Amino acid sequence: MTDNILKCLYVHSGNAGDINCCKGIVKNINSEYKILETNHIRKSVEFIDTINQFSPNIFIATGKNAAPLAQVVKEYNPDIFTVFLKNPNKFNIYYDLIWTPEHDNIQYDNSFSTLTTPHNASIDTNYFSVINLNKKKLGVLIGGKNSHYKFGLSEIKKLCDNLKNLAHKNNLQLIITCSKRTGLNNQIYIQKYFMHTEHWVWRGKGPNPFNQILGHCDYFLVTADSINMISELCITGKPIFIYKLPNFFYRFFGKSKFESFYNKLIDLNIVKWFESEIDDWSYKPIDNTQYVSKKIVEEYTNYVRNN
Repeated sequence: MTDNILKCLYVHSGNAGDINCCKGIVKNINSEYKILETNHIRKSVEFIDTINQFSPNIFIATGKNAAPLAQVVKEYNPDIFTVFLKNPNKFNIYYDLIWTPEHDNIQYDNSFSTLTTPHNASIDTNYFSVINLNKKKLGVLIGGKNSHYKFGLSEIKKLCDNLKNLAHKNNLQLIITCSKRTGLNNQIYIQKYFMHTEHWVWRGKGPNPFNQILGHCDYFLVTADSINMISELCITGKPIFIYKLPNFFYRFFGKSKFESFYNKLIDLNIVKWFESEIDDWSYKPIDNTQYVSKKIVEEYTNYVRNN
């Protein structure tokens, strides 16, 4: 993306969404880089030592716990270009560039937004031993509860019943993967439910075959709790069905940012709510990871030129 090798220091909060966001940007910026997790930064003096030894041109942070670190960076060396992914809140004054998701509806003088989030996913069509070549495949991405959605054992049981009926009715093979937020008890229930069937559940051992699921499945069903997972699926151009979950937030506060995100994707004919059936359609894939990465490099170049 640029002829000059940059040096980028990335700091994330440790959750899966922030890690994947950082890794996606890393892949798209031609740079030397170092990645830190906020939990491993015990003292500001240690962080300053890292800055001094690595000498980054660009500092990129994501996650609430990472936001304050730009103040340390700017006090140490105001020439370092600082970037935050998502909302830095009161620490926005220490950032030269801020990316926010459109559904957050947050704007700063130096911010820009995209509909889908940066990510580390890619489409892998290499051999995948678990698939049945004689059947169409439904990739199932299962998240977990959060501040907006309830997702306990009763919801898992209902989801598994719906999946079994859907697969039987449409002659589908299910390829299922869970997230860390799914929870151990829920994952065990899913594994036992589909044991001794033609369907396949990733058991959490070895690398998550997420990219192979993107490459080999014909349809996708994803639980409504994860904007990141849905953003990753949007790169495929294949049908995406969102599985509704009980919504805490809507009950007490009205529509959430999740609803705004889903509605925009529905308007673009990218996703549909799962009712009981599946159907076929296609759309132009959306992947904003490269755009966000390119914007960071462009704004850094302008920053250097003007300072």
